[in-house]
Amino acid sequence: MRVLGIDPGSRKLGIGIIDNGSFLNSTVINLKDTDFQKRLLELSKKFSEVLEEFEPHVAFLESTIYYKNVKTAIQLGAIRGVVLLELAKRDIPTLELSPTKIKGAITGNGQAKKSQVAYMVKILLNIPDETMMDENATDALACALAGLRSMR
Repeated sequence: MRVLGIDPGSRKLGIGIIDNGSFLNSTVINLKDTDFQKRLLELSKKFSEVLEEFEPHVAFLESTIYYKNVKTAIQLGAIRGVVLLELAKRDIPTLELSPTKIKGAITGNGQAKKSQVAYMVKILLNIPDETMMDENATDALACALAGLRSMR
């Protein structure tokens, strides 16, 4: 089973893909345009390409956390909307996981630091230490792993 993990952000979207419990790919979609509508369009195109290339069977999306900045929260909601729409177009079942649940599933501690999560992701997926990964991609892989574990 091919599992997609997604770490949404207003400027970067982390993507992690696990196939039959093994690391397949991870990437980050950088949203560079200053015009927000153009960023949404860019996200739609690039995320659609990822979905077409890897054809995941299920997706896990990190749920939104509390934001003090209302503008950031609204933008993140729009980004999540684009992601959910692209997944729905392909009839890919999608579940949301809280950051606490993801951290707990990966490290045993729902309050773990990002570095602890990254360390465990590399161990669990047999990714060499020297492999440099963007933290958004690592978070997406953690989301995919946590989702896979929740399915079992």
